[in-house]
Amino acid sequence: MLNKKNLVIYSQIIEKGLISLVFFLPLIFSPYLNDVFSLPKTCFFIFFLLILGTAWLIKTIEKNILPVISLKTPLNIAVLFYFLNISVSSLYSTNTYISFWGMYLFYFEGFICLSGCIFLYFLIINNLSFHKIEKIISFLLTGGAIVALYGILQHFGIDFVKWFSSPRERVCSTLGNPNFLGAYLIMLIPLTLSRIIKKMKIYYLFLLLLLFTCLIFTYSRAAWIGLIGSIILWLILTRKILLFSIPKKLFYLTGIIILFIIIFLSFYKFTPRKNLHSNILSPVIERITSITNLKEQDIASRLSGWKSCLKMIKNNPLLGMGQDTFGINFRRYMSPSYETFSRRNVNAGYAHNEFLQIIVTRGILGIIIYIFLLFTFFKTGIKIIKKTDLSLTYSTKNSDQKSGQLYHPCLEIKLLTSGLMSSAAALLIQNQFSFSILTTSVIFWLLISFITIIEKETSHNPVAENKESPMFSPVRIKLTHFLNLKAIKYPLYSIIGITTTILILFTFRIYQADRYFKSGMFLAAQKIYDQAIEKYKKAVQLNPYQAIYHQNFAKVYQDKALFMRNNKEKKLTLNQSIIEYKKYIKFIPQNALGYNGLGVTYVYLGKLDKRFFNSAVINFQKAIMLDPNFIEPYTNLGSTYYLQGNSKLAISTLKNSLKINPRVALTHFNLGIMYALEKKNQKALDCWQNALTIDPNFTDAKIHLDTLKKTIEKGGK
Repeated sequence: MLNKKNLVIYSQIIEKGLISLVFFLPLIFSPYLNDVFSLPKTCFFIFFLLILGTAWLIKTIEKNILPVISLKTPLNIAVLFYFLNISVSSLYSTNTYISFWGMYLFYFEGFICLSGCIFLYFLIINNLSFHKIEKIISFLLTGGAIVALYGILQHFGIDFVKWFSSPRERVCSTLGNPNFLGAYLIMLIPLTLSRIIKKMKIYYLFLLLLLFTCLIFTYSRAAWIGLIGSIILWLILTRKILLFSIPKKLFYLTGIIILFIIIFLSFYKFTPRKNLHSNILSPVIERITSITNLKEQDIASRLSGWKSCLKMIKNNPLLGMGQDTFGINFRRYMSPSYETFSRRNVNAGYAHNEFLQIIVTRGILGIIIYIFLLFTFFKTGIKIIKKTDLSLTYSTKNSDQKSGQLYHPCLEIKLLTSGLMSSAAALLIQNQFSFSILTTSVIFWLLISFITIIEKETSHNPVAENKESPMFSPVRIKLTHFLNLKAIKYPLYSIIGITTTILILFTFRIYQADRYFKSGMFLAAQKIYDQAIEKYKKAVQLNPYQAIYHQNFAKVYQDKALFMRNNKEKKLTLNQSIIEYKKYIKFIPQNALGYNGLGVTYVYLGKLDKRFFNSAVINFQKAIMLDPNFIEPYTNLGSTYYLQGNSKLAISTLKNSLKINPRVALTHFNLGIMYALEKKNQKALDCWQNALTIDPNFTDAKIHLDTLKKTIEKGGK
């Protein structure tokens, strides 16, 4: 017999858990971690998925019914294909470790987070009904108000957090990046507009003002373009509602727009502009006009990166390189011009174009499935809008004359669906010039699940009723056909509880590991190496799967060895560095940084025992093979050849480095040192002068240049 009281409790846990997730996820960050924004949000997301999943599983067992996914719902089919695609992409990836966990500092494209979003989709459509959607959106918008308000305060120099970096002109609020913040805000604006038309409450007008103002202060051109596209779509979808509304409402809406413009101008009039022109609108005008300037640094770097993407696609066009592996493969295919527009040794983690990103990582098959998902989503939304009875758009009998609220169910469905579709469109347009994060990805999947619920409930009744309508087929499979639940029910609950607890503790370990990692980085920067090593040890013990921890751990052993006088202890310390570098390479063998760092350690050992120089050469050559644009391995390889007594090969290596990138001052300096040792004074002078031309503050180059000039003047050799 069903325990209805327990079922109600589990349903409430799911509902309140979803509300907490959408409200707090954008707000979560931790200055105590090295990864201030992404990791706290990811841990928070996983924690709530475990709670929600446990509640749903127990609820399913209590009902004694095994749900079966309905293939009559088009979006279910599209989502299942999407899940199959990311699974195959992760399994056959060039780096299964990265594909499973996701890139450090991002995570959102890893299999864990993406499959978590898909799980969230099925959880929502099977536990929520139409009337619950509005409640969740209300909390989503409330969280957005807090995020936007914080961003506005940041713009005016008011912040509650003591950030290690200096304040920036572009605000990032709790999202960590102005572009990420812009993407989040533009997803909320269409939903807010729908609420304004439906309810005309001061709160939503104030919310729209907050969102819009904060969006301006992000200076995110991609977000501005996304907002324009989404507003156009929203106006098209709601045009009949707007036309049927009484003139008073249209006048009211026009007044809102004028108010925005006035407040916007006021903000810029009284905002201190330290580094920009005195013109009130110059910062915005500069950003807008730069959109068409293909030579502008950010735009030029993106165009160069997109060209590199085409080379990557040719490598594996059908299945791609693997989920979230763009960042570890990009530099092998990178055009040299990319570093010119960006900066030396920069690495693009993502393509800054969602379609190119998917083709590179999941192949042509992946982009076809993704387009199918988007097509199904928008087709379903349009179908809902067309089904709604337009003749009941507005009626004085069905409206509150005093408040002006439109509450007819048909209008509610139309406005909500239009807001959901426009919100998704905002992110899609923005992502053609940027990329998602976990927060915007979760909201995107919320939108898909909400459309699925609305479509299902309106397919039987054009006016959504307050009743549950699960997205499973009508045929139910009782678990008792397979199992004797009376005998194993409570042991099963114990297993579920223990498993959930273990996974939650594991998630907490990942969070705690990054705290130790940040402490280790701080101590290493202060050259307090012994304490830094202890912190790094704790970090890798708590999370041995994070490659960057091993990389920094290896580097601190390397740095410590330089200050050691006892050769025996120095050798032991350098051996520890080798162990950690090899662990790093094991996790990410595609990254040239690991081989270059390992080669440097072998150079230090080679100064104690020349036999290690050969190992250094091998690792530098591997680094060059993996990343032909990475200059440091060339410089290190040239220096190693010189230490081996092969000056001709050393000079040749450095010359090859300058052919790839002639704008590296250090390479010119090292080449000058070698020429000076070879008594080729004029060539040495030319190299050091080139180094100073590139970097006028290069003190060592200036000292060597002046010293050699004086020596030559005195007739020295």
